[in-house]
Amino acid sequence: MSGEKPRLEPASNGQHVFYLHRRLYSPRDPRGGAVRRAQAAGTVRPQTLVIVPSPLLGYGLEELLQNCPADAVVLAVELDPQLAELTRSAAVSSELSGDPRLIWMLAPGDKDLDALLPRILAKRPRRTQLVALSGGFGLRASQYRHLVQRFEDEIRIFWQNAMTRVRMGRLWIRNLFRNLALLPGSVPLQALATDLPTVVVAAGPSLDDHIHQLSSLYGEKRRHLRIISVDTAVPALSAHNIRPDIVVAVESQQANAADFLADLPAIPHLICDLTAYPGTTRTFARHQLLSFVSSRFAPSALLDRLRERNVLPEGVPPLGSVGVLAVYLARRLTSGPVYFTGLDFTYDLERTHARGAPMHTLSLIRRNRLDPSPFFGMALNRPLVTPADKSGRKTRSDTVLLSYAEQLREVVRTTTGVYDLSPESGLPNGAPPATRIRTDKGHSSPAAAPATQEAAIADPAAAPATQEAAQADPAAAPATQEAAQADRAAPGAASTKDGVGSAREVHEILDAEVLRLGELVTELRAALHRAGTAPGVSGEDYETVLPQLESCDYVYLDFPDPPSHSRAFLGRVLLSALSYQQKLDDIRTLLSRL
Repeated sequence: MSGEKPRLEPASNGQHVFYLHRRLYSPRDPRGGAVRRAQAAGTVRPQTLVIVPSPLLGYGLEELLQNCPADAVVLAVELDPQLAELTRSAAVSSELSGDPRLIWMLAPGDKDLDALLPRILAKRPRRTQLVALSGGFGLRASQYRHLVQRFEDEIRIFWQNAMTRVRMGRLWIRNLFRNLALLPGSVPLQALATDLPTVVVAAGPSLDDHIHQLSSLYGEKRRHLRIISVDTAVPALSAHNIRPDIVVAVESQQANAADFLADLPAIPHLICDLTAYPGTTRTFARHQLLSFVSSRFAPSALLDRLRERNVLPEGVPPLGSVGVLAVYLARRLTSGPVYFTGLDFTYDLERTHARGAPMHTLSLIRRNRLDPSPFFGMALNRPLVTPADKSGRKTRSDTVLLSYAEQLREVVRTTTGVYDLSPESGLPNGAPPATRIRTDKGHSSPAAAPATQEAAIADPAAAPATQEAAQADPAAAPATQEAAQADRAAPGAASTKDGVGSAREVHEILDAEVLRLGELVTELRAALHRAGTAPGVSGEDYETVLPQLESCDYVYLDFPDPPSHSRAFLGRVLLSALSYQQKLDDIRTLLSRL
């Protein structure tokens, strides 16, 4: 901000701080003014992240900490490098630094903030509170407010993910174990790399406006284009005789099975998360090509062990939206431009998906004379928000879809060559609009300009071939079943070097997990027996069982409460471990028959 250095001058109660022609403490009582501000903040609520901008000499921090409960976190942050040096020399070395609730963050960079976030989130904060103890806040007020917003977003995402783990964590782990058996026959993601332009098709309502541009392409243009579809968009594409080259699926439940009811022959390749619904993955393992990716959906010793053994497939960020993951994978798999459509993250009170998608079809089936719009009531039950769309108009969305839109913006922000084919629909995503799909080979910078529906249809440039055209022109589809078998048989196509484990390794992993669970069950039973009717096990017994608890942390991944020595928590862990033992025995039996 300036090369000027802050200047200190003695006062009757503390020291004055002069910087950028300003006095940053009370002119009459520097220390007392900061103390009064701290006291004015009142008693801090439990599990609060208190952000103290520009702490300067640390005045008022002691009084603020006295009003904070043990589970609060006080983050003293200074964004100005000159003032950060002052704070580092004058306050950080004080006795306050010994308080475990106090964290200093002085002149941080983006990497420093990213490294600090896990430490703060480990305290499980539920809210933020801004307490300015000095005038230094006013020097960078907008930046401090942006930082507060960043922490609020991270806290919201943390608890959103925590609630999702409570609901889905057990299913994720069970699916992961079941899908391990399919890893040896899967194809590494790197084998799908290409230089073709790629279109990602999601199932948002805006797909209806652009699906004709896709269906109008055939022959040579289709030969030089790859289409990646999310699972929910497959029926909509099939209704227009569009055959995607790759389908992406991440759903862990059976809910999306309807996406594949009539379209399996039209899907040459499936990419799915290792936690995807096993019924879908096994079907594709038998009939088509299958590739896995692995998202780190939660910190877990199990995932660490699989990663160390080089068994996990290629890692991807934990993106909750299958559409965002498809864009991320498309960018990873091609050196050409990536276009996307149908990623709206908004809806009206009539439908959330494009025509032909299973949800839209279901709403049509459920219509009757007394209930002509079944989705209307479902939409009103959602936690509706009304953000502005790409055109600045108010639209309908919800908190989950807002988080998906943020994920897409982050993917777009950190890469290049990603273009939006639906520039007038949905939430802003940061991608430049494209008037048409360019299929000329080697092209990497398509014309980008605000496109209208009419322009898009009038100027088609690339889209999938119909199923009949694909059959007549095999080169139009990158992978046929015969080519898939050839790729699978290629040397190194399924090697552990590529992150795909062998059948023997999978057997060994499952056997080792059964042994770990057995050790945990034995230690838990002994500790609970010694505890008798006490509310918790002794500290010594808890220390004894702690290594097994941490090693098998996935057995309580879906618990809402953190690990503790209480009898209630450990009893639930015991029941969960016994359940996992039975599941792993069943999976080992199934694997031995394959």
